[in-house]
Amino acid sequence: MFICYITVITGLLLLSILADFIRTIYLVDGLQTAVAQSIAQGNNAALQAYHKRVEFFDDPAYSNIPGILFWISAIPVSMWIISANEAARTLGAPGITISPGWSVGWYAVPFANLVMPYKAMAQIWRGSLMIAGQKRSAAVLVIWWFTFIFSKPIGKIIESMTEQANNAVGTAQTSMQYQLAVENYLQMLYIGLAPYILNIVCAVCLLKIIYNINEAQGRGAKKLNTHADRL
Repeated sequence: MFICYITVITGLLLLSILADFIRTIYLVDGLQTAVAQSIAQGNNAALQAYHKRVEFFDDPAYSNIPGILFWISAIPVSMWIISANEAARTLGAPGITISPGWSVGWYAVPFANLVMPYKAMAQIWRGSLMIAGQKRSAAVLVIWWFTFIFSKPIGKIIESMTEQANNAVGTAQTSMQYQLAVENYLQMLYIGLAPYILNIVCAVCLLKIIYNINEAQGRGAKKLNTHADRL
């Protein structure tokens, strides 16, 4: 069951992130080529062709795909969190005060969702390692939660700055202003890759957390079975 969850999570999470990442790189590369061709040809034909490509990717039929994949991936993640909490309790893991349902439910509570989901995952992590007799650094938990919390607001800030840079391109009155505006816009597009990198790190950390907890609970279950057989 856990292997099934991990397989689904790996595919859906990384696919949703990489889809947007590839889209952005494709558009940035296209803009660079279009600008160079427009300067060489002395007209805007290449830029007009580029804008048609942008319109295609902005079509809801395409642009909604990453978001849909993200929410689909949230289902197996939520199921795994609940199952991991229940399994830890069944194995007698100490220190788990948050119920299986609220381990997921806290994600939907404003303000509390900045702390409580992390606390719930940390309890599962520590409890599972204790019953397995393992010691691991909790750095992966901190990195996972940091990237999960900050990737979206950082993305929003960069998106706003990119939109301003794009508007500056449209309002440029001289060729020099236009060239500077385009260069600034290109820089913002490259900076806009940062949230995707954070999301990739977040997904990788989550998968490591899942693997470590799964492994620890497996070892904990073997210890209990061995102890029961001896009795």
